[in-house]
Amino acid sequence: MSVVVANLVIEDVEERALESFPSPPWFWKRYVDDTITALPKTLISPFLDHLNGIEPSIKFTVEEKRDGQLTFLDVLLRREDDSTISTSVYCKATHSNQYLSFRSNHPMAHKVVVVRSSDDQSRELVFLGCGVDRRREACQRCTERQ
Repeated sequence: MSVVVANLVIEDVEERALESFPSPPWFWKRYVDDTITALPKTLISPFLDHLNGIEPSIKFTVEEKRDGQLTFLDVLLRREDDSTISTSVYCKATHSNQYLSFRSNHPMAHKVVVVRSSDDQSRELVFLGCGVDRRREACQRCTERQ
């Protein structure tokens, strides 16, 4: 229940912020507590201040693109020379590639959810343009980091 309430609160903050800012972002997508947006560089700080002023108990932060790249969830977005956006799978440096051991004493339902969510994530990455081969390559790279 608390997840539902938290989502409703964030939706309300988003709506109020986007409706009341003079130059709202032309692109805004959120997944749980991660948001990706597009704004002119000069509006990043004013918009962040505006967002953080809507509900004082909720603080937003900013991660700006570096070298034409930005991560969102497990996707690395890269602006190419022709201004198109390419995507690839992104693994944090701290990624261990370890999930719930199937031999653990956790309930079977938990084990199934781990597998199912990993499969769902792979499908979403393919949908975002990462492709099955890229997902395989990324998993291999993440495994090799250990």
